[in-house]
Amino acid sequence: MDFLDKLMNKVDQGIAVVSSKSENLAETARTKSAIAAAQRRQESAQAALGAKCYQSWKAGTLTVESLGEDLEQIRAIETEVEELKAQLSQIGAEEGQGAVVCPNCGKTLSPESRFCDSCGTPVNKTV
Repeated sequence: MDFLDKLMNKVDQGIAVVSSKSENLAETARTKSAIAAAQRRQESAQAALGAKCYQSWKAGTLTVESLGEDLEQIRAIETEVEELKAQLSQIGAEEGQGAVVCPNCGKTLSPESRFCDSCGTPVNKTV
């Protein structure tokens, strides 16, 4: 019976590890998706700001004040992206596998990476 108890204990531990890793993978995917969505919103807001800026310039009514709300919206999205990237880094750190996340684009990299293979950003490893 001792052998069967040890075997069942090992199986239970394995299931717990798989469950934990699955949760981390799901959280990583959700966070990456949120980063991508925020970056698309940021690009859209920047394009709209450019169009608004050009139209105001063309009409002779361009002022910083007229663009303030749009600029603040873009800044808020940038802050959101940075917070999401920090969450992504934290998820990798919690996995305890020395996961490396690109500080620029959020891509998960192999632990031996020195540069992001997606955007080329140098990676500082602090794990």
